Amino acid sequence: MSKKYVITVTQKDALPRSRRRRFATSSTSTTNASGSSVAATGDAVSNNGSSHTHENKALLDKIGTDSDGYLTLEEVTTPEDAEDVVIVHEKIKSGYADEAGHAMNADEATHAAEADDATCWAGEDFSDWLDQPVRKRDEVRHPGIRSASEFIDGLTGSGFRMWMDENGKARLTVDKLTVRQSMTVMELLVQKIRSVGGAIVVSAANGRIKTVTEQEEVYQIVFEETNSFLPGDLIRCSTWSGNGLKDYWVEVASVESDNTVVVAKEAFGTSVPAEGDECVLMGSRTNAMRQNLLLLSATEDGQPRLDILNGVKSTSLDGCLRARLGNLDGISDNWFPADNQPQGDGLYADNVYLKGSFLLENGDDVKTRFEATEGLIESSVEGLRQDVMDAKGYLSNATFGSGMDNWRTENEAVFYLLGNKWIWVNNNVLSKLGNSAVVVNDMGRKVVHIRNKFIQQLNDNLRTKPAIETQSDGLKSPVPVYLSFYYRCASAGTLNVTFENVDTTGFEDFTSMNVEEEIAVTEGYEQFTCNGLWNGTGDFKLSFSGDIYLYMLVLSTDKTEALAYQYRTLFQQTERLVKICAAVFDKNATALSETGLFVKPEGAGIYVQNSDGTVALLGVNDDGTIKLQATNIQLEGLVTANGNFKILEDGSIEATNGKFTGEVQASSGSIGGFTIDNELKWEQAAYLGGVSKSLQIGLPSVDTEGVVDIFFSSASQGRYGIKVTGSNMGGAGVFSSRYSTPQNTPNLDETYAGFFDGGVTVCGNLIAESFCSKSGENISPGITQTIEVADYTLTFQNGILIGVQYNGSNE
Repeated sequence: MSKKYVITVTQKDALPRSRRRRFATSSTSTTNASGSSVAATGDAVSNNGSSHTHENKALLDKIGTDSDGYLTLEEVTTPEDAEDVVIVHEKIKSGYADEAGHAMNADEATHAAEADDATCWAGEDFSDWLDQPVRKRDEVRHPGIRSASEFIDGLTGSGFRMWMDENGKARLTVDKLTVRQSMTVMELLVQKIRSVGGAIVVSAANGRIKTVTEQEEVYQIVFEETNSFLPGDLIRCSTWSGNGLKDYWVEVASVESDNTVVVAKEAFGTSVPAEGDECVLMGSRTNAMRQNLLLLSATEDGQPRLDILNGVKSTSLDGCLRARLGNLDGISDNWFPADNQPQGDGLYADNVYLKGSFLLENGDDVKTRFEATEGLIESSVEGLRQDVMDAKGYLSNATFGSGMDNWRTENEAVFYLLGNKWIWVNNNVLSKLGNSAVVVNDMGRKVVHIRNKFIQQLNDNLRTKPAIETQSDGLKSPVPVYLSFYYRCASAGTLNVTFENVDTTGFEDFTSMNVEEEIAVTEGYEQFTCNGLWNGTGDFKLSFSGDIYLYMLVLSTDKTEALAYQYRTLFQQTERLVKICAAVFDKNATALSETGLFVKPEGAGIYVQNSDGTVALLGVNDDGTIKLQATNIQLEGLVTANGNFKILEDGSIEATNGKFTGEVQASSGSIGGFTIDNELKWEQAAYLGGVSKSLQIGLPSVDTEGVVDIFFSSASQGRYGIKVTGSNMGGAGVFSSRYSTPQNTPNLDETYAGFFDGGVTVCGNLIAESFCSKSGENISPGITQTIEVADYTLTFQNGILIGVQYNGSNE
């Protein structure tokens, strides 16, 4: 039996794809199929009035159009528990992309949703990341646009950039610019780089030779343009061609016309002037105003330079270099040490005038003030060398020259917000540094600024630690230490200096350094000193509850080091004095030591003066006298004087001649032919070996030797063991006494060759012209006679035995 249906038709407008919903709404019409043009019987559909069929006719029947002409697709659904059929006509949409499913499950989809910067694009914090529109209809605004690679401005630079300069001018630097239509330029500057191989001379005259006329002894040279050379000028041409090097440097003998000069032929040597030669002025024989030039060298030797020369009055540049900018290799100047002549790229000049700041290799900015007042030039630099102070005391980086290296602290900062957004000022977030300790520059000094915080140096970061001694009881003793620093207090507070985590194991009882002191506001910098005991353990900590600036912290066991507060260097020049000195002062501005150099018309010298006024001086007077004055003089190495006097490194002296006044001591050595070895001894060797003569003065080494011991053998040519010639009236050539006191001496009117006070024994012959006996004041001549004694006959003459004859038998 045929089944009747109620058909409901719903018309729905198409929605955007991203918001499409499938639902049965919009206008709905219900048609009773009974008697309708559309009839359905069972599962079949009647196609009344059509004899043509398609296999996909059922699908084609679903396609229709709406009142606006859009294609629609009919969808038929039957809701559950209902007999009504719902027909929906929906606008045809684009097909489903093949990769749509993959896109929905993209590998990075999750990360994109949770990207680190996602919140900056979702909320009001957008300005932190992009502070301008990104819509296509809006203009993009940037401070500048530049290439990803390095940008260097100028003709020899690289990269590109478009930016606003400090004067508010828009600038653009590129390598090439193409304008297809028109270009409006208010001012056009065209620059071109020219490469020069060799050198360029900038001087008062130059010219290009047009013709050369050879005459008997001269060349007549005509230039293409008006002649700018004068008589006495030195013109030079130096060029390389396929035929070799042409180089002539000649003097202008005379000037004949506006473009003609005359030069002697012999001045050219082997070179010949020719048409096209480029000539330049390089000096003048007579005119000092034309003896200067500028020489720009751009040769292949890798030494580009700009030279300024003056005083060129011959065909040589020796001694004419006044300044050079560029490569300084090849300059030889006796003003500088032989092992440190000008070299590398730099500036060399007789005088240099520079303005502004000077940055050293380590980044320090050197600022020196010079004053000139009525012939007085004075420069005073007061400060502290970082390398000097870093070598003092136990703290590392005590001058904060390396920022907060080796120091630790805790800093606080406050950031200002408006509606949960940062407040930006001058391209930075508006903030305020709270309680902190940071290194800053204050009043020309590098200091640490402490605001209600602390600075701490851990024990491991200390530069060094004091040596600790163990006492007789086996316990160690701490050492006294001194702390000194300079400060400017901006807000009063309490200063605390202490050592934390001190280990007292093995030490006698002691109280470690712990200073607490109130600091008042100061106008400038003042010095603070304190002291206490320390055993080398624990961490150094300094804190302040107010606002204070500190610099030059010195922690030392040497009180002088801790209290030395500044070094000063001074340069002073007057009409009669040039003085350079350096001094170190204590906290009371008392000079601890001063070293200087002075130059005066009367002489020059180097001096050192200590705090007690003791001066050591090495100087030279205007008469050439050298003066060396010091409490102690220490000479190291070989000391010589004109080659005739030497003090060797072992302390020995070599001299051609010598004169000594005072005590001379020697335990060994030689004097002339005498040797010193506890005795003064002289010896002369015999011809056939051995000793022919000897003289020994000193303590005898054996009992049979004398204090003065004379020996000579038969091999000696000498005839006298002791020879004494001459005597004053009332004296004796040789005097000998057996008595120490009293002694008998000759009378004032008596003269003797020999005078003996005591007995005289003669083992050999005794020969004398006369012999006298002395009795009181009378002197009796000796007897002259022959005496028979036993078998001998003795003959006496003037009391002297002159003959002995034996009369006995030989049996």
